[in-house]
Amino acid sequence: MKHRAVQHLFLVIAVLVGIGTSGFARTFTLQQPRISLDQVAGLLTIATMSFFELQLPGAQPQLINAFISQAPEERKLISQPEFVVIEPQVFIYHSHNRESWLPELNHPAADKPRDAFHAEKNVTLLGARLQGQLESKGVGALHSIRDYVEAVPSFNYNYSYKYSSTTVREVLAIHPQLTYLIDIHRDSQRRDKTTITIDGQNVARIFFIIGEGNPHWRENHAFAKSIHEELNARWPGLSKGIINKGKSQGHGEYNQSLSPMSILLEIGGVDNTLEESYRTIEMLAEVIHDVLTRQGTE
Repeated sequence: MKHRAVQHLFLVIAVLVGIGTSGFARTFTLQQPRISLDQVAGLLTIATMSFFELQLPGAQPQLINAFISQAPEERKLISQPEFVVIEPQVFIYHSHNRESWLPELNHPAADKPRDAFHAEKNVTLLGARLQGQLESKGVGALHSIRDYVEAVPSFNYNYSYKYSSTTVREVLAIHPQLTYLIDIHRDSQRRDKTTITIDGQNVARIFFIIGEGNPHWRENHAFAKSIHEELNARWPGLSKGIINKGKSQGHGEYNQSLSPMSILLEIGGVDNTLEESYRTIEMLAEVIHDVLTRQGTE
């Protein structure tokens, strides 16, 4: 315990004097002459998650370490200005983390929706891009890159939401202030239903799924509706709308009972490209930032 306390003290000193630590998931620059104790505590939690091995009761070894996205090739694609340390509000995760896109697989035999899965080139790249875009706008975000196929013994695709529920609960135990939970997927529909042209460029369309099998579903629906309406006000047709599902139509809950501000997003389909999906993410980040900003002032 003494050794861990010394490590934590070193991290506080590093933050206050501006020393970078290579194990951090991010680099922070403090632009204010003062930093609150809450901000220091928030940074320490993030740093500790990525720098040390944390375990919660019942958690699998090294599970928490995988929560913070550390994809350097992804973060190079995002311009992130210097910003003041802020507490994370948004948690981005993927119940079906290996969902991919047929054009990105470069395999002639891969031509059916069931083929569009990949261990590395998948929707976690969209989550990393959304995390970076939100952070660049001043919205604190965490992102899970956990690969359930590798992490869960005897993995069963039918239990995907059970696995991701464990992820969300463990992150909320560490960051109880997280309010907005976003589960990003890729739809199985074909290109004619998942693509729109905006300003001369192809863009992956988006739609929302809300599970009615939880007590928060009306609040979750209202949150999804605010994003849906704003997307279509700026780029008509980008959002295909909101689908409500009960237990007779699907999972019915989708981890959305864990927060009244929890949504599931389907971005593009099996025939879209990563570039087309990235364009969607940039538009989505802009709208989420504005919606959260309005909620914070109401």
